[in-house]
Amino acid sequence: MKSTASGWNFNYTTRDIVIIAVIAAIAGVVNTGVGNIWYLANSSLGPLGGALLQGTFMWAYVLVMWLVRKPGAALFLGIIETAVEVLLGNASGIGTLGWGITQALGVEGVMAISNYKN
Repeated sequence: MKSTASGWNFNYTTRDIVIIAVIAAIAGVVNTGVGNIWYLANSSLGPLGGALLQGTFMWAYVLVMWLVRKPGAALFLGIIETAVEVLLGNASGIGTLGWGITQALGVEGVMAISNYKN
């Protein structure tokens, strides 16, 4: 009889780390550009204008959790991705790190409830 293993696997392979780092770097660049569009929408259309684009910042978290599915993967991505945004000159500055960590913890919470499975 085959036993099923828990989804809580903290053994990151080199492949997992490279996937997280590459997606985080790409997302940092893309989200910096989208952030400028978000600021424009937020200032011209009000808070609802920015809210229309808020979900576009989450694509990298979904992609990483689909590829890696290990606890902490979204958090690692969030920290690296927002650090890239800060280094590229995101208008929010260091406050961007707070957004990345908060979004990552939300994704980690959802994945923990599903036990990091399908």
